[in-house]
Amino acid sequence: MSLAFKLVDAERRGEAGLYLGPAQVLEVSADHVVVSTPGGAARATLALGYSYEPQVGDDVLAIGRDASTYWVIGVVRSTGKAVMAFPGDLELRANDRISINAEQEIAIASPDVEIRSDKLRIFAGAVLQHAESLAQRVRELYTLHAGQSQTVVEGTILSQSKRAKIVTEETVSVNGREIHLG
Repeated sequence: MSLAFKLVDAERRGEAGLYLGPAQVLEVSADHVVVSTPGGAARATLALGYSYEPQVGDDVLAIGRDASTYWVIGVVRSTGKAVMAFPGDLELRANDRISINAEQEIAIASPDVEIRSDKLRIFAGAVLQHAESLAQRVRELYTLHAGQSQTVVEGTILSQSKRAKIVTEETVSVNGREIHLG
């Protein structure tokens, strides 16, 4: 027998206190929430298939009998953070594409992040990188096309190659206390 039939049957028999419908979160504690019901405020246990961080004022779907046994089984409108938490690994798959969009910010935090791709495209108004150490290895051609380029190194700089060529349309300046050639 479905839940809807049980509720209709219970109301037909006149069982008071049976409720399935909207409720508003009035209080939040570590292991339960207090929700408003037609019979007044009731303590409710979260019974959702996903993690939910309730906030006072959220609209939820509650089910219960009397004021002692209520469960929150759905979230209608939430002002808090939506959280998906999984006890083990998580893998997202799609036959076509996956898009992630945010109006403010996307933050990724992990001790180790790996990206594998045949082609990686990054489009940004500005890119800022901070690293203790950065190593890049390019097997074939490394190209930098910039309006201007500036490199500031606090220690030693070493450039090593089989051949080197500097081509300018105007002035080349070399400024140092000593210049060694050869």
